[in-house]
Amino acid sequence: MQRIERKEYLDWLMRWKEQRVIKVVSGVRRCGKSTLLAIFCDYSLEQGADTKQIVSFNFEDIVYENVTEFGRCIKRSIHRCYRII
Repeated sequence: MQRIERKEYLDWLMRWKEQRVIKVVSGVRRCGKSTLLAIFCDYSLEQGADTKQIVSFNFEDIVYENVTEFGRCIKRSIHRCYRII
């Protein structure tokens, strides 16, 4: 599948990359939010980010079908990457 580069949005994410704030990407269904984040992850890895620094969840994935408490699921996954103090 061909990706459409969204330079303006990607530049915005890159400008805020080092800020310790939550970044929210919102939009209507199928407008490219997940693709934008995938491009940003690829860019981050190319710039030297460790794979442990990237945590990604697709809650439409069948793997999460029976997960009722997403917070616990996310916390468990982050604990695998980092020791949380």
